[in-house]
Formats: sequence, structure tokens, C-alpha cells
Amino acid sequence: MTNNCLICNKPFAVKPCFAKKGRGKYCSVQCYYISLKGKTFFKGKKHTKESKEKMSLARIGKRQSPATEFKKGKYNKNKIEEARKKASLLINALTDYSQRCELALVDKSRMVLKFSDDKVGELMACPGESYLFFSQEIKKITDRVYDSTIEEATNAIEQRKVNRTVNVNPNVFDLIKKEFGDFEIIL
Repeated sequence: MTNNCLICNKPFAVKPCFAKKGRGKYCSVQCYYISLKGKTFFKGKKHTKESKEKMSLARIGKRQSPATEFKKGKYNKNKIEEARKKASLLINALTDYSQRCELALVDKSRMVLKFSDDKVGELMACPGESYLFFSQEIKKITDRVYDSTIEEATNAIEQRKVNRTVNVNPNVFDLIKKEFGDFEIIL
């Protein structure tokens, strides 16, 4: 999926999952920092001395942050570094697992079609419809073949991730054969 940078208007590639979360607006870190100019942060409430003392008394006996406990000598640097490394490994493993699950679902519903004139297209099966990516064109196939956009195809693929089932209507293949000619399915 491609987006245009909000600062320099340069197109760049973005993963659909990042775009769905509202990320992927800037092409580089420099453009992101340019977007932050003039914005103010930390507009929190200013506490009085009395309210600070009350909050301090309320926290007595409660567990403090690891940084505070480190300063008091309850933790040493080795334990903290070891915990940080293990947390990093766990996060990486969970990220890899979730990406593999998403990729397996996409691969399950993807078919490569080789046409008689040696052109190749990809068929993505979605609930109730299919999308054919063929020579810089995107075709939506339901009961007939329509022109489509990348946004429409991306939304359908995202909805399929929620549904997790793949059903291909056999009429889709007849419509493709009428529209584009003979083809072979490559899995």
C-alpha cells in the first residue's frame, strides 16, 4: 500500500496494518520531526504543594517503579538488563508469530493465474467477492467484472482477516475466462 507524505508529498510504501492504526503518515523521521514543530507537549495539570504531599502520603507502602527500586538498591543492573533482553525477545517472537498468521491467511486466499498470452495476474478471494490484480489494473469480480481501486481491495482484504474463511465462487473462474481468455491456476 502506498501513501503520500503529509510534509513533502512523496509517495512511500506502508503496511496496511500500520495505515489502519493511523500510522504511516510520514516518509521519514525528518518529515515527522518537521510536523512536530510548533506543537506543545506536557500540558498537564500543575499540582500545588499540598496536593503533592497528599499524593506522596497515599503512595506510602505501595510498590514503586523499577527505576525507583533500583535507586534504592533493591535491583542491580544485571537483573534489569536481563529482564530488558528477555522482554525484547518476547516482543520480537510475538510480532513474528502474528505476522506469520496474517501472511498464512493471505497466502491461503491468493491464486496466481497464468493467461494464454503469458501474462500473469493474482486472484484474491474475499467474502462475497474476489479481486483480480492484472497488468496495473484491479478488477472486482462478483456476478460480473467491475473496475476497482486499491482502497476498496485493501478494505475487503482487511475484512477477510476478521472473517478468517476463504470461499471462492466457481462462477468467478467463468467470468475471468469470458473477460480475459483461457488461463491456468498456479498455487
